Amino acid sequence: MILNTARRRPPRWPMLLLLAAVLPVGCETNEIPVVPDAADPVERDSPRPVRRSDEPEPAFQLTGPHGEAIEFARLYVRLLALPDGRPAALHLASYADSASERFPSLLLFAVVPQRSLDELPGQAIEAQAFFQASRDGPPWKSPEGQPVRLQILTLGRGTLSGKIVQGQLQNVATGQRIELSGSWQAQM
Repeated sequence: MILNTARRRPPRWPMLLLLAAVLPVGCETNEIPVVPDAADPVERDSPRPVRRSDEPEPAFQLTGPHGEAIEFARLYVRLLALPDGRPAALHLASYADSASERFPSLLLFAVVPQRSLDELPGQAIEAQAFFQASRDGPPWKSPEGQPVRLQILTLGRGTLSGKIVQGQLQNVATGQRIELSGSWQAQM
């Protein structure tokens, strides 16, 4: 009697059934899930866009009503000295003149005793603030009787810089309020 010592292969059909059952799972779409890298410094839920290193910093940035960052590439400063010893008007705006106003739009307006921009550094000023995110959007302003407090820091090379020490903006339609703070740099 001859014994068959050759090993017998197990049947392949159970393996084929297993593959047929497992392969379709997760293959229904062409999307590949993105797994965040723990070493990646970019916040995935951040409303702020990532700034390239060659892009200039904004002149001012505020946090909008939904937590979004609203940036102003430029701010412009004017001091309108009035005759006859009347106080001057300080005008900080995201536009050079009313004809070039774009949205989002920001205006800080203050009456000051100083007659020139040279006298402003080191001064604390109370201003009225006005903001509008879009042409059709609701206007926001500093609440009645609660001016925005500015600190004027430096004047030099065609710019005036400062910071908002304390302030709020209030939606005139809904009454919702947001904090207003941060440093700014305005062109003369």
